[in-house]
Amino acid sequence: MVNLDTVDALARDIGFGPRYRINLPQDADGVYTISTTTMTGDADVPGDERTVHVDRHSGEIVAEVGFADYSLMAKSMAVGIGVHQANMGWWNIAMDVLACAAVIFLCVSGTAMWWLRRPARLEALAGATAHCGPAAAQWAHRVAGGNGSGFPAAGCGAARRAAGAWRDADPALTGAATHNFSGS
Repeated sequence: MVNLDTVDALARDIGFGPRYRINLPQDADGVYTISTTTMTGDADVPGDERTVHVDRHSGEIVAEVGFADYSLMAKSMAVGIGVHQANMGWWNIAMDVLACAAVIFLCVSGTAMWWLRRPARLEALAGATAHCGPAAAQWAHRVAGGNGSGFPAAGCGAARRAAGAWRDADPALTGAATHNFSGS
């Protein structure tokens, strides 16, 4: 009789490590599936990835796929996940820490460079609304608002600026034009 305990014993007998998953058959023709992958966190090294299908009636292995059987794209994905999760060793952790430090450095240095070279007059920061006219300003604000849907923190600032620009650009919204877009 094949049950979860016998499949678990088979997994240990055929060399699965301490972490693996067993998926139960889903229908009358289904099989037990024993797997260990980097994506689920069962394997630390992509070369240890392995999937075995076991017949639910006889308990025999009907299929086995390991890292060596993967296509080039599947191998790249498995290695990429291991690198992303820093599972490949001390060098991988050091590489991830350097990448994080580089992002922090770019944020801080970008802000510092802007601060040192910022315009002396506040009007120079007005952007599209002061130089391009109402149609271009509305288009720019809609694009910024669309990007804000994917990046909510950026969208809050864009929506606030856009609300003021659309109100000022469309006399129908306020009853009268309140901003001169001609630049004079």
